[in-house]
Amino acid sequence: MSLFKELVYDEVVRVLNLNTQSVTFKGGYLIGLYQNGIPYVVDSSSSNKFDYERMEVVPVSEEISNETPSVNLADRSDYYMQYQIFFRVTNGTAVKTALKEFRDYFFANKQMTIDGYTVAIKTSRGDKQATVPVQSGNFYSFYKISVYLTAIKNGYIKKDTDVWKMRLHDVGDYQTMKLVDDVLATSGTIAFTNKHGVSKGKISNTVLNSKLVVFYNGTDIDKKLYSTVMNKEDRDTLWDIVHIFDGVTFEYVAVISGGARTLKDNDIAILEINWIEADV
Repeated sequence: MSLFKELVYDEVVRVLNLNTQSVTFKGGYLIGLYQNGIPYVVDSSSSNKFDYERMEVVPVSEEISNETPSVNLADRSDYYMQYQIFFRVTNGTAVKTALKEFRDYFFANKQMTIDGYTVAIKTSRGDKQATVPVQSGNFYSFYKISVYLTAIKNGYIKKDTDVWKMRLHDVGDYQTMKLVDDVLATSGTIAFTNKHGVSKGKISNTVLNSKLVVFYNGTDIDKKLYSTVMNKEDRDTLWDIVHIFDGVTFEYVAVISGGARTLKDNDIAILEINWIEADV
């Protein structure tokens, strides 16, 4: 096992042990003694070798580690890893809750640094395998935990904290856009004026254009955006735009200079929103 996979394994075991159920997961080390087929670890913190606490543990073993390396300059690899745990059936409720917490942790903490790589992880709650008896007469369940991982050396992995929010200027609450893509580009001079002839766009030989491509979900803001890009709304309408990127918040007052509606497969509608910062 490479150092990287060892460190991922250690991270998996660490997060498993963050559970609120007092379930102890153990792996990669000497588990200790087996009594009646049940694995235990021994905490011998006393100088008296007979004074110890025995704790039942859930072993974690690596079953699969497949890597798909990329050939691009980002030095990226995608991994599929699988770990097996087994536990006494009577402890099933606590272990299943612990596994749900394990999965939820990576929903909330999708990005970390391991061995110099920026890593994003997603997991499953566990896939049940066969239930088997051990010599004590207890029954044990086997679970497979799947871990999907992207490791990148040079570059950036999008996080859930990278979001775009929009609202009508000073009106209502912000709505988070379900983002498909965001693009920056430069173009020639854009003449953009309102009905009073006052310039709303920043006019120069190379104007910075920003494009948001978002899913149309049918909310009030979506409908307003749809009407705007389809030329049914006053193009002088001001929008408040917030972009949270890597924990930093950027705020704009903008106008929508154009856009398009695209119908994808399965009746999915996409809105392309071309916007420029308003000169206000």
